[in-house]
Amino acid sequence: RIGRATRTARHVERIARASTRLVALVFGIADFSASIGARLVSISGHGEDEADLYPGHRWHYAMCRIITAARANGLSAIDPPYGNFRDPEGLRRAAGMSNSLGYDGKWAIHPDQIDIINDVFSPSRKDIERAGKILDAYRQAEREGRGAVSLDGRMIDAATVRLAREVWSRAEKLKL
Repeated sequence: RIGRATRTARHVERIARASTRLVALVFGIADFSASIGARLVSISGHGEDEADLYPGHRWHYAMCRIITAARANGLSAIDPPYGNFRDPEGLRRAAGMSNSLGYDGKWAIHPDQIDIINDVFSPSRKDIERAGKILDAYRQAEREGRGAVSLDGRMIDAATVRLAREVWSRAEKLKL
């Protein structure tokens, strides 16, 4: 029997473009786990005791499909909650993993989680400074009519400039 979450996973791209009212996709990890018969290792089903169960990230594929469908349709992607609200380091690790995949944020189920989630999903001072250096180097190269740009012995390509603009824009929006 195919569960609702399994059907949803199979059609995530269609769901992402189903309505102009959509603003975000959120991975319903507990529903998905139950639907596919995944092993129950925690109450929340996400992040807790994962390393003991599986050597990689067992939800990587599903999360990548969600972030790809979200971005292809101009939507945000939100990571599911981390159930153990008394484990701040576990929350930080789980949030860091989804942030590294491109997720925009994470649900909080307890007020003590908010500061950690905001910290993980906000650009750090170091990130902002690096983005500024990249953008400055790119602007300087443009003024000089150079096609190639380098910074600290590394080539800067269009994708790097785009990433730097995203960091800079997020920092401005958050008034960092």
